[in-house]
Amino acid sequence: MKILVIWRLLTVGGVNAGWRNRAIHFKKYGIETEFLYSKDLGGLHIMSDIANVYLTKNKQEINEIIQSNYYDAIIIVDTKDAYQWIIQANYTGPIIIEARTPEILKLKPHIERIHDVKPKVIVVPSEHQKRLVSILIDKIPIKVINNGIDTSFFQPLSSYSTEQEPFLPENKKVIGWIGRVDKRKNWRLFLKIAQRILKERDDLEFWLIGGAKSVQKEKFTAQWQALDLTKNIKWFPVIPYQQMPEVYSKIRISGDVRLQQQKESHLETPLSKQWRAAFQ
Repeated sequence: MKILVIWRLLTVGGVNAGWRNRAIHFKKYGIETEFLYSKDLGGLHIMSDIANVYLTKNKQEINEIIQSNYYDAIIIVDTKDAYQWIIQANYTGPIIIEARTPEILKLKPHIERIHDVKPKVIVVPSEHQKRLVSILIDKIPIKVINNGIDTSFFQPLSSYSTEQEPFLPENKKVIGWIGRVDKRKNWRLFLKIAQRILKERDDLEFWLIGGAKSVQKEKFTAQWQALDLTKNIKWFPVIPYQQMPEVYSKIRISGDVRLQQQKESHLETPLSKQWRAAFQ
């Protein structure tokens, strides 16, 4: 069996991390997963070692990819242009829509034309997202399939490199913040939280991991510097996905945890609670 996942953004983020885990799991059962993206935002290293990845906006190339591979199913993730690609390629197999965008105004353009391709089901990562999608779409089943997690990424490592960043500070606990520096991830609140905590504590260091391709990275840099937080907030714009288990272990060894304050989240409980439980 062979499936194609279409998503417009090749990012270093949760959607691709989740699909990486799914592709690895599917392979155990003889299911080959391929990916088609239209815009590269630095995420190729997440996917290229486990699946075939296409990166193109060219309609003719996309048409050839779909027609020549005889996919048993196609999954479209928040990509409005994909409906026309499917139609033009005369694809007649089953289509699944995955709705991931947690903001209703941004989600709407990507699912308002889904009836054009007659999907079998809409997949969402949470009950919250199911409620959101149900406001916009009816007469199509909506199924919750939670994000896949590779639990090996969250196992304490017995050793780690002392020669590559991030380096553990001496006599300080680390609070990690992982993600893009954009409006949805709420980096402004992160800076406010860090600034307030650092006024009361001198035994902490914050690590911000990610953001190399973020549209607001210049705004973040300006405010980070203006607030004089560069000494106590270390920014690592690019950490390879495969290196993250080591980063998590370093944070754990330091004695603290990851901070999460995203404005919109699929999760029903705060991530901080889940991570504290994981690090017990």
